[in-house]
Amino acid sequence: MLDRQSYFIREHVGFMKLSNTYDILDPQSQRQIGIAQERPGTFIQVLRFLINKQLLPTKIFIYSGDNAENDGALLFSIQRGITLFRSRIDILDRDGRTMGWMKSKAFSLGGAFRVHDAADNEVALVKGDWKGWNFRFLDKSGKLPADADTKNNLKGFKQLIDKATKFIPTWVKVTVAIALGLGTMVGWKRIVVTVGEKIGKTHLTYAQGASAELVAMATIGAADAFGLPVSTTHVLSSGVAGTMAANKSGLQGSTIRNLLTAWVLTLPAAIILSGTLYWLFSFVF
Repeated sequence: MLDRQSYFIREHVGFMKLSNTYDILDPQSQRQIGIAQERPGTFIQVLRFLINKQLLPTKIFIYSGDNAENDGALLFSIQRGITLFRSRIDILDRDGRTMGWMKSKAFSLGGAFRVHDAADNEVALVKGDWKGWNFRFLDKSGKLPADADTKNNLKGFKQLIDKATKFIPTWVKVTVAIALGLGTMVGWKRIVVTVGEKIGKTHLTYAQGASAELVAMATIGAADAFGLPVSTTHVLSSGVAGTMAANKSGLQGSTIRNLLTAWVLTLPAAIILSGTLYWLFSFVF
């Protein structure tokens, strides 16, 4: 299977699934030639209800054929540990020996990974464009050294990794959109009054609103680039409080106290609710 130049990846769909499985197909005949199965572990699956999965460890096993239970068909595996700022991805052979590894650069527009062999020698660079979406394999000097066949093989390998690690199920997108829409329809007035009138001792001005929105935009954009879970409301409310302090308008202590209390209680409340929901679903699905 590994001598091919291109692959077609088809994801297994399912409701409330906590790990991913992908069929690896021949692009021309659509015949299945392999299968990739993610096995993050039960504890990590539970944590995915609370934490962005890009921050959590995971492991993906790639097999030839269509049976992920056939240990004799295992080709290699991809393993990632806990990620905060710089993620490391290890590539292991069927016996669990490291064949190489990749580690993200600390600062890079669009993202970049340095590729090392098993002896820890840097052999290549994976670099994305400014959008952080299209990636290329370069030599360690930043040039394209590979011939056409090698580039196609690397492109197929990259597609396999992306399909296994960069995915949001459609039902999650729809559910989140509906929840946000309904929440805004029901509670918009309280939100607007709190943010615009109750954080500071004076009403929010146009300049203060624009400053807070710009800061929120930049902060949320940076958090998205690094895969950090942040709340839009938390960021915007903090930005408004900052503009009030800078303008020497003063802050309303009761509102700030209520906001801080809500922020502190959000995490344990979400843990308890999601854990209870998962326990209930485990008896249904």
